[in-house]
Amino acid sequence: MAHAPLRASPHLNRSPRLSRRQTRPQQNVEVGGPGVEPGRFAGPASVIISDSLGFVVDRGNKRIQVFNMEGDFVSEFSTRTAGDRRSSIPNGIAADSESQLWVTNSSGDVTVYDTRGCHIKTVKTNGEPWGIAYDNRNDRVIITDVRQHCVIILRTDGSPLATLGTMGRDDYQFDTPSYVAVNLLGDIIVSDCRNHCVKVFDESGRFMFRFGGKGSEDGRLSYPRGVCADEFGNIIVADYGNDRVELFDSNGKFLKHVASIGWPAAVALGAQG
Repeated sequence: MAHAPLRASPHLNRSPRLSRRQTRPQQNVEVGGPGVEPGRFAGPASVIISDSLGFVVDRGNKRIQVFNMEGDFVSEFSTRTAGDRRSSIPNGIAADSESQLWVTNSSGDVTVYDTRGCHIKTVKTNGEPWGIAYDNRNDRVIITDVRQHCVIILRTDGSPLATLGTMGRDDYQFDTPSYVAVNLLGDIIVSDCRNHCVKVFDESGRFMFRFGGKGSEDGRLSYPRGVCADEFGNIIVADYGNDRVELFDSNGKFLKHVASIGWPAAVALGAQG
């Protein structure tokens, strides 16, 4: 699918947005372990924070599990549907401005639920949607497609708006774009997994910059997956191949290692940082 412009973007002040937040020491909380019981997982793949709750995609168990910020299990709901195919496995999750949950799955659908797990609607795609993010600034949904190696932009009614990218290594190309985030300016942040980098586009779809590159040194990445951005534009990356989580500023400059964790797949930021 060829790159298509999204829409004209107003001039934005793109001076450095990094603010070194003075954070209070926080206790790390580990949740779960392998299993099918509530609070346990079979391949947790994606996570978001919404209304002070964490929603985790539990791929192997075909469900969404909900936790509070202390790590206590709150509830769960199944993503199985009538006549569900074995290949229909949830991949990514996002919450829109109405707290509706958008869940991508491997059968090519994006299913929208309320926070109790009641089905609202299903949006069909022609590929395999994986990562998903809600663009609050422009009221649209951004999806990575790992089969078609592109980014899909939808209106919140489910209708297509544009696509971005094709298979390849260039600025407007991807090789298995895995996860996506949108910052407060509407910039689209994509983890280009098999190109071992993160690419950033403005809200109109114009390529801005990339960072990373294959390696384990500071600032390098190996099969990056989950991405998110804080209120200052800093970018947090789940550096899957290097077993760590990394922090970069809004221009892609490496700042520090956040955590060491085996095969981190997804990352989200809570209201308290």
